[in-house]
Amino acid sequence: MKNKKAKGLISGNEILLQSSNTTRELLKRGFGIAEGIQIYISAYEALYLMEKEKLELFDINNKEVDKEQLSKRMKRSNRNFLRNYIVFKDLRSKGYNIKTGAKYGTEFRAYEKGVLPGKAHAKWLIAPVKEDERISWQEILGKNRIANSTKKRMLLAIVDNDNSVTYIELKWTKP
Repeated sequence: MKNKKAKGLISGNEILLQSSNTTRELLKRGFGIAEGIQIYISAYEALYLMEKEKLELFDINNKEVDKEQLSKRMKRSNRNFLRNYIVFKDLRSKGYNIKTGAKYGTEFRAYEKGVLPGKAHAKWLIAPVKEDERISWQEILGKNRIANSTKKRMLLAIVDNDNSVTYIELKWTKP
């Protein structure tokens, strides 16, 4: 994949990759999801790939969308987009495959290093929070309960004001 960029189309908040050898290579590395012949990626994956100079993104008018435009567009529909992206980028850059955790009531689910989604289950559910953000114990317990009942571990990903991330793993124990 040396210097070859995948090409993507953004429509609304959905990003579709153009089929190519580069795109198929990204899929093999855990980016995106194939639905039939279509390959979709999340906005987090798109921004990460754009920062790594692996993706060119275009709108429906064939106008190139840059990283700043993508971020601004995503922040309109998700005020926590940048906070969440900081966590996504941190984990992805450490070798973890990251996918949406919406089905589990969290922002992300994470797979162990080298494990591809679909080949094994995610090990963690990830809930990003800013260090000065208020979160109730009921919300934390609810997320932890879902993690436990789905045989996953719960990670609170705390983003500080310098955009560093600290992870706290929660465990469900029986006395």
